[in-house]
Amino acid sequence: KRVEAKVTEKEPTGGYRRGTEYMMMGYLMLAGEAGLDHLDAWKIKDRSAPFGETYGAMMALRFLWKDGNGKISHDRLVQSMRLFLDRPDLADIAIAELARWHDWNSLDRIIGLYGKDQFNTPSTKRAIIRYLYSCAESKPPAARPEQVTVAKKMVADIRQKDPKRVAEVDRNWALLSE
Repeated sequence: KRVEAKVTEKEPTGGYRRGTEYMMMGYLMLAGEAGLDHLDAWKIKDRSAPFGETYGAMMALRFLWKDGNGKISHDRLVQSMRLFLDRPDLADIAIAELARWHDWNSLDRIIGLYGKDQFNTPSTKRAIIRYLYSCAESKPPAARPEQVTVAKKMVADIRQKDPKRVAEVDRNWALLSE
């Protein structure tokens, strides 16, 4: 209960609380999936949560993915990471994470964000293109053939409509592939 109280505590100024992400990591290691349900409500879905708190929740998910020893299933972590796709301020980072986690089941949703309203930013567009490239390069069983086909088609469509953005990603993608 004490850790939970610290996690839900709000900084009076709405600013960043140093170490919040570590408290969240510890809380999730103790509370498991039930705790993640709470964290989703308190920090990810709550639009009044300060950016630093929300970002801390994202860092806690990343930690659990890599070093959580199965305390929370990868499927459940993906479910929470997908919630960040509703947050324009963190969508680009969430998209990159979902690509690293090979979550190709978010493909249609992520494609739908390209150029949309508050997601119409260079960083989000680049993240979406990189996500599409990662999916297009995936082999079964990581990606289903129809997902790879959709990703390749979407890259071709974006290349036609936004060649400058694709060229930016291509330059960096080539460096990463070396």
